[in-house]
Amino acid sequence: MRLSLAFAVVLLVACSSEPPDTVGSEEWKALAPLPGGPRQEIAVVELGGRVYVLGGLDQQGRGVSRVEVYDPLTDSWSSRAPLPQPLHHLNAAAVGSLLYVVGGLGDDFVAAGDTYVYEPGTDTWTEKQGMPAGTERGASGVAVIGSRIYVAGGLRSRSVDEVSAYDTATDTWESLAPIPEPLDHLVGASVSGLFYALGGRRDAPTNRVDAFDPSTRQWSSRAHMPTPRAGCAAGVLGGRIYVLGGEGNPSTSTGVFLENEVYDPATNEWATASPMRTPRHGIGAAAVGDALIIPGGATVQGLGAVDTNESFQLSRMSTPRVRGQTEPVTPSRSM
Repeated sequence: MRLSLAFAVVLLVACSSEPPDTVGSEEWKALAPLPGGPRQEIAVVELGGRVYVLGGLDQQGRGVSRVEVYDPLTDSWSSRAPLPQPLHHLNAAAVGSLLYVVGGLGDDFVAAGDTYVYEPGTDTWTEKQGMPAGTERGASGVAVIGSRIYVAGGLRSRSVDEVSAYDTATDTWESLAPIPEPLDHLVGASVSGLFYALGGRRDAPTNRVDAFDPSTRQWSSRAHMPTPRAGCAAGVLGGRIYVLGGEGNPSTSTGVFLENEVYDPATNEWATASPMRTPRHGIGAAAVGDALIIPGGATVQGLGAVDTNESFQLSRMSTPRVRGQTEPVTPSRSM
């Protein structure tokens, strides 16, 4: 969601009118709802086969510090030690057996650059080296490659193009080549050693996709998403990146997308997958086995938190295409 809670987003980029092909056998399933009540603008991270839901905004738009853990084997929830401070639109990821928070937004949407690590064995949070002064932000695209957490774009009063990497092994930050344009509410994913930044917005939603190669320290543009959107969830199954939900939809009264689109980095092509059972934005996704777990979020643009929890399951994969969406790979900026 944007800084103003009552707003209208004008969609500037139209999708292809050609009907896309679809991915094979899939299933959506309702799961046990969030136990602490509705939340949106959360972080969702898989660690040890469980799904951690961190922070977010409640139904009144207040930041929370709650941490809850979902066990897919028992379809049940439990509570963990809360965040050291209330945060929403937080950037989070798991590296090895530890969970990290690397920035986010606090009260009045003020950017926070605090870095924390969570140890499941002791149920404790420890403060680490924060983001360098002037680079604090939330609502970024995040993914892990090796021991490094990549943080692309985000919100600090306005959309930013900054890209940072936090090395969990050395507790240090490094600034990298910026993304091609300032964006917030984008999503990130890593496949085969590359970091992908997908969607997001700067005033209006975008469908751009860019890939960063840590070995060359260079960005390159990739095939655009069929549907421009922001505030989505993203997860990787079978080497493909699934992008689900989001906001900025001018075709519905809620402003929320139900789209579930899948990108194959190997072919640089997009396909469509089974749409969301409950369209939402302000969400995250965690991959557990061959399923994505998608808790919380909001069912209307802006504030509208829910406690919904659903899974998207693949029973088999295929190699479909979305006609008219493949574009050449072109180099962008480097550092």
